[in-house]
Amino acid sequence: MKNLFTLTLMAGIGFNAMAQNNSEVEQNAATNSLLPTNIALVTQQGSDNNSQLVQNFTGTFLPNVAIVSQIGSENQSFVDQLSGASLSTVTQIGSENVAEVAIRGSNNLTNVAQSGDVNFSSQEVWSNGSMANAIQSGTFNVSLQTIGGAEALTGAGNQANVIQTGAENESIQTIEGSAGTTGNVMNTIQLGNINTALQIVGFEGSAFSGNDGSIVQSGDVNDATSIFEGSFNTADITQSGYSNFANQFVAGDDNSLEIAQEGELNFAEQLIIGDGNNAAIEQSGNENDAVQYVGEEFLGTNNTLVATQSGTENVSFQFTEGSNNHGEVNQSGSVNDAFQLMGDFGFEVSGNDASITQAGEGNLADQIILGDDNMVNATQNGDQHTSEQIILGSFNNSNVVQNGFMNSSEIFVEGDRNNSSVMQSGSMNSSVITQMGNGNSAVVTQ
Repeated sequence: MKNLFTLTLMAGIGFNAMAQNNSEVEQNAATNSLLPTNIALVTQQGSDNNSQLVQNFTGTFLPNVAIVSQIGSENQSFVDQLSGASLSTVTQIGSENVAEVAIRGSNNLTNVAQSGDVNFSSQEVWSNGSMANAIQSGTFNVSLQTIGGAEALTGAGNQANVIQTGAENESIQTIEGSAGTTGNVMNTIQLGNINTALQIVGFEGSAFSGNDGSIVQSGDVNDATSIFEGSFNTADITQSGYSNFANQFVAGDDNSLEIAQEGELNFAEQLIIGDGNNAAIEQSGNENDAVQYVGEEFLGTNNTLVATQSGTENVSFQFTEGSNNHGEVNQSGSVNDAFQLMGDFGFEVSGNDASITQAGEGNLADQIILGDDNMVNATQNGDQHTSEQIILGSFNNSNVVQNGFMNSSEIFVEGDRNNSSVMQSGSMNSSVITQMGNGNSAVVTQ
C-alpha cells in the first residue's frame, strides 16, 4: 500500500485493543503528486502485535516521519527508511518487545524507547550526519547500534546514544565500513548492576580515524570494552561501583584512551599496538588493578602510559615493547604495588623512560628496563617502602628518592656507562647497589 499520508490504528482506521493484530505500511512519496513526503503513525495496544513500515522518498524538501507506539507484551516493530532527512520514533511498553530500525541517506533521526524486560532494539545507520537514540529501562534488555555497514560503505558525522537503567542489560555499538568512516560519536550510559557495554570501531582490518566512544557505568559487576582500529580515535570508560571490568584495545597511531574507576575490586586494562598513543587509567578506592601494555606482535614507539591510583592494596602493571615509550605510575595510599617492564628480550629497543611516585606506607616499586639509553625514577614518601630496579643495557640513568623511615632500595645494573643514585631521608633506611660493567657510577645519600 503506497500512501501520501497514512494513519493506522491497529487493523484499519480506529482503535483496536485486541491481540494478534497486524499493521503493514509501505510509502513512496515519489509516486504521489500532492505533498512530497511520507507520514505514518501506527499505534498498537495489547500483545502479540506486529508492525512493519517502509518509507522511500528520494527528494529533499520534507522528511519522512514514522511514529510507532506499542503497549503490551511480545510486540514487534520494523521500520525501514530508505531516504535522507527522515524521523522515526518507536515506543514500546511491556516485555519481550522487538524494535528494528534501518535508515539510509543523510541527516536522519531515529529514537527507540522500551520499558520492561527482555526487550531488543536494533538500529542501523547507513548514512551521514544522522543520530540514533535508544532508551531502555528494565532487565535483560539488548541494544544494538551500527554506523556504516556494507551497503553504505562509509558513514561520517553520525552519533549513536544508548541509555539503559536496570540490571543485566547489554549495549553493543559498532562503527564499520570503509576508511572514509570518520567523525562518528558513540555514547553509552548504563545505570545498574551486571551490565555489559561494547564499542567497536573498525571492521576486518579497516582503519578509521577521528571517531569517539564513551561508556559510563554506575553500579556493580559491570563490564565495558572498547576495541578501536585506526588513528586519532578517542575512547573513554567511566565506572563507579564494585568489581567492575574495563578493557580498551587500540591498533593504530595517535589514539587517546582513558579509563576512570571509582570503587573497590575494579580491574582496568589497556592494550596498544601502534605509535604515538596516549593511555591513562585513574582509579580511586581499594584493591583495584590497572594493566597497561604496548606491543604484542609489533613494537610500539612514542607511546605514553599513565596510571594514577588512590587507596590501599592497589596494583599497577605497565609493559612496553618498543622505543621511546614513557611509563608513569602515581599511587597514594598504603600497601600498593607498581611494576614497570620496558623492552623485550631479542629486540633492540632504546629511549624508554619509567617513573613511579608513591605516597603512604608499605608500598612497592619494581622496575625492570631491557634496552639502551633509558631513564628510571622512583620517588617514595612515607614509611616502609621498597624500591627495586634492574637495568640491563647501556646509557641508563637510575634515580631513587625515599623520604621516611625503614625504607629500602635495591638497584642492579649490568652494562656500560650507567649512573645510579639513591637519596634517603629519615631513619633505619637501607640501600644496596650492584653494578657490573665499565664506566658506571653510584651515589648513595642517607
